[in-house]
Amino acid sequence: MSDPCRRWRRLLSLEMDGALPFEKRQELFVHLKTCASCRNAYEAYHQLQTYLQQESECRASPAFDERVLQAIAQPQPLTWWEKRKAVIVFLAQAAAGAVAAVAITWILLLSSLHATRQPLGVPGEIQLMQNRRFVPGTLALPLDTSSPRAALMWHSTSTPEVRSSTSQ
Repeated sequence: MSDPCRRWRRLLSLEMDGALPFEKRQELFVHLKTCASCRNAYEAYHQLQTYLQQESECRASPAFDERVLQAIAQPQPLTWWEKRKAVIVFLAQAAAGAVAAVAITWILLLSSLHATRQPLGVPGEIQLMQNRRFVPGTLALPLDTSSPRAALMWHSTSTPEVRSSTSQ
């Protein structure tokens, strides 16, 4: 059998299944007219298919039916894997429930803390921790603005410790 015949034999199988498109089917029958080997294979497939269609209605013996019905009626014991699988499924469900309970508790705790927190005004508001004598609009700085170095020196010696309102 040559290499091109392999392709045609695959198409023969599709033709027998009724899955070959019309164009390919025409090409196959043109090839079958010229290739005796593929034509013999087609005839063998066709005979086998005809035989199987005629003999497809086989009736099982009554003893077989009875044995199958008895096997179905008897309860089958669980295998070790089925027992183990049941335990694994139970543990997985319990773990998922525990994770859900912790998550819900955490969410409720955080929301209750957020609800009881006193608003401080503008987010990022700075509170002076050491000197609370600051009144907005009344700040007069003894600062020499002509020299950046003087401003830096004043800032490093006179700035109180500050804390952001978000870090409480």
